[in-house]
Amino acid sequence: MTQLNDCSAIGRRIALLNVEPLTTAERTAIVSPHNIVVFDTTLLKLFFAQNGVWSTQAESGGGYVPGGADVAIVDGGTGASTALIAARAANLGFAHFIARQTTLITHTGTTGETTLLTVTVPAGAMGANGIVIIKAFWEFVGTAGTRTPRIKFGGTQIMGIVWLSTYISIKPDDTVIWNVNSESAQRSAPANNVTGGTPSGNLFPTAAINTANAVNVTFTMTLGNAGDTAKLSFASVEVIPSN
Repeated sequence: MTQLNDCSAIGRRIALLNVEPLTTAERTAIVSPHNIVVFDTTLLKLFFAQNGVWSTQAESGGGYVPGGADVAIVDGGTGASTALIAARAANLGFAHFIARQTTLITHTGTTGETTLLTVTVPAGAMGANGIVIIKAFWEFVGTAGTRTPRIKFGGTQIMGIVWLSTYISIKPDDTVIWNVNSESAQRSAPANNVTGGTPSGNLFPTAAINTANAVNVTFTMTLGNAGDTAKLSFASVEVIPSN
């Protein structure tokens, strides 16, 4: 059995969490593990097991969030930890991020609508009254034409704003979509003021998308002049499942 120095930072955290420190070899040697939480001293990660499957989570902000690195099969996992953690968060009614995009995505050279980012909301993650909060920050360069960012949920546009050519600063586009007593009935609304831009499409659209299946959230951009540049500076998709 692996021993850790109780004076070490890791040792103190394990003591606080009241979990067992094991090497990868010791952990994976457990037959049919179930409802076990251990700290893997080889990989320096916290693992939990249920029904014989090991999963891990990435630590962030003092808590644990879905989206951590999947556990490889050679380490005793199945490569499906992210989906498992998201499912558990949904079952418990926890708000959780499906994706956070912080790498700049730059678009120029065409006036056709172009998809810059796609995020998949897992099947059943919302429940009958769940909510999806979508955030995006755009930066514009050049003043020759308009810029029209759009957000689509399952192919249905739920946000679209035509920003005038004079606006070159970063613009937030926040959108909320929620299920209405059904996994196949939604309403949505922009969460931000559109001052300085003109709505493209209905500001409060409805949809009939079966969220019992996986649903894609897409972020697109249309330039009025191919010489201008639009940048998706940041995007996130957060799910608040039904209680």
